[in-house]
Amino acid sequence: MEELLAEVKQHSRVIEGCEGKIKHASRNAVAHITQAVYLLKHDPLMAMFRAICAEEEAATALICSVKQQGYPKSEYLKEMDHSHKHCVIVLIQVVREWYLQSSQLDGFPFRNPKFRFADVQGRDGIELGFELVIDPPSYVVPQPPLGLKEAGGDLSEKLAAELGKLFQGKKFETIWRRIRDSGSFRNKLLYAGPTGRPGIPLKAPLFVEQKIHAVGAILMVLGLIDPWREPNYYKSDLVSAVIQVMVRLIETSNRNSRQRESGKG
Repeated sequence: MEELLAEVKQHSRVIEGCEGKIKHASRNAVAHITQAVYLLKHDPLMAMFRAICAEEEAATALICSVKQQGYPKSEYLKEMDHSHKHCVIVLIQVVREWYLQSSQLDGFPFRNPKFRFADVQGRDGIELGFELVIDPPSYVVPQPPLGLKEAGGDLSEKLAAELGKLFQGKKFETIWRRIRDSGSFRNKLLYAGPTGRPGIPLKAPLFVEQKIHAVGAILMVLGLIDPWREPNYYKSDLVSAVIQVMVRLIETSNRNSRQRESGKG
């Protein structure tokens, strides 16, 4: 677990180039997850609580970054809303699933993605490289790293439609229930219920380890987005697509909640 934590701490070099709340929330994420690992031996419940806070702070930093950069519809994202923050890692996992599915298709041009730290206009960022499936093999490093482009215009709507397919039907309710439950889980860790006080979960180490992975993934994405700003780099259509999907997910959940409430009346 210490090795995983060390990997997360490497992102401090990107964090130090951030500004305002992006920087402070990112720093706090690293501090929380570091304390979570320490507390596992002394107070497992508080370790889990700090791990949850770490993920939320990392998500806060990423939400603040895309809002500060003026990505379309990012104004609908609320960095103080628990469900919005817990939605971030879910969307990152959905993009990963989309990439893995797409990479299995005939004619998909990229393979073996590699990440590395790089100088971006005088500050540290993260760049992404792919091996091109051509003969002879070649390597491409897009700038910005998530700057997928298609001849003829904006890819964001097309990508949003592709990502949205992964939320169809019952899977939407399952995913949103997971997001909602993640936001309320902290209360079950700290407060007594009708049947007694909170117990010490046997899976606390696994829970903290999962949150280390989540914090690392979110800070990785922050490094792929925050340093690569206009006017030197264009906005990423992929990031725009993910924000569109996230906003639709939130709006659909809110609409379903209102319908359930009106049905009770």
